[in-house]
Amino acid sequence: MTTLDDLSALQNQIATMTFDRLDEPWSRAAAVYVELGVTARLEYAVERAGVTTHAGLPTAVEFEAWEALRSRMAEPARGAWLTARLLLDASGRYRFEFDRDREPAWPVAVDVDGALLESRPVTGADLRDDLRRYPRVDEPAWMRARIDADAVVFMDADLQGALVSLTGSTNWGIVRRLTRETIESLAGGGGTEDLDPADVAGSVLAEVLGSTTGIHVVRLLRDAESAGLVGSVSVPDVDLERPSYLLAGEDDDFRALAVRAVPVLEQLAAFELSNVVAR
Repeated sequence: MTTLDDLSALQNQIATMTFDRLDEPWSRAAAVYVELGVTARLEYAVERAGVTTHAGLPTAVEFEAWEALRSRMAEPARGAWLTARLLLDASGRYRFEFDRDREPAWPVAVDVDGALLESRPVTGADLRDDLRRYPRVDEPAWMRARIDADAVVFMDADLQGALVSLTGSTNWGIVRRLTRETIESLAGGGGTEDLDPADVAGSVLAEVLGSTTGIHVVRLLRDAESAGLVGSVSVPDVDLERPSYLLAGEDDDFRALAVRAVPVLEQLAAFELSNVVAR
């Protein structure tokens, strides 16, 4: 359980890293962090002799610290804040500001008050992905409106062609839903006409490997084997209770097994792309 002392220590860590990146002399500075789903952006500004400039690119360690702070501050019913600002001055004072309910934008350039000078809009897919990770009981009206406006609509069609034989598979039913979610995410609020089934399949496989254990991958391939979509499945001699992404990174046989799902994933991606209702 995260305590107030834990949060204070993490905020101090972030502030210290930010102070350390600022070369003297300077008077004021700011960091603006926005995170939605698996995407984050962090921008800095520093004022020297009345002139505001960019304060360099963030490091992986800084991103990890901000991500940890957001995760630990998230609440089960209220979700997580969307935008955070860190305001500092040369005396060593600093303060954090967290915005949970106002619509965020991806920062491109900021000033030393934490205001956005240049930004890119977030998409409904960004917001939907974040709600999956940090659900909210009460969603701001703008959030639901943006998600609904950017949603990709699919026809409710039964599997066809070679994919028909997967109709009774619970495992592939989950992958079908994941395929639709991936298409919506890759569309990013735009059209799907330029999406390549191979790209969709690659993203779906990465998500499957990142969210399952080895036994789930074996079950997918066995169901595909039973449907006649892949040849005989040989189970690698590995601990199938371990995360799939670790097994794929360590064991050539398991990685080769997972890759055998790609042609089926591509067929499924092409089928779902054909089911998108034009907007």
